[in-house]
Amino acid sequence: MAVFLIPVVYAALNFGYSGALFTSLWVTILAVPRFIGYLDDQNTTGAWAEMMQVVVLDVIAALVGARVSSERSARRKAEEAEQAHVRAEALYRNLFDSNQAPI
Repeated sequence: MAVFLIPVVYAALNFGYSGALFTSLWVTILAVPRFIGYLDDQNTTGAWAEMMQVVVLDVIAALVGARVSSERSARRKAEEAEQAHVRAEALYRNLFDSNQAPI
């Protein structure tokens, strides 16, 4: 399971919450045969360990993905606010520059 940590975190960092969830879903699907194998062998300890590893990996994916998505959203809002400020400043500056009779 530790091998799957790298692609899950990579997907979370590059694609945000949706990428993290999609990748962790694939990891969960890939872990199902091993989980079933442990259950067929009557190895409940191995099955629990496998399940807990998948749960921890899914939680890590959700946390990192949510953090990245919120950071992107905050950055996008800050950029929009900066653009609005620049437009307002240009409009205000144009008002004074184009005034024919300054007071």
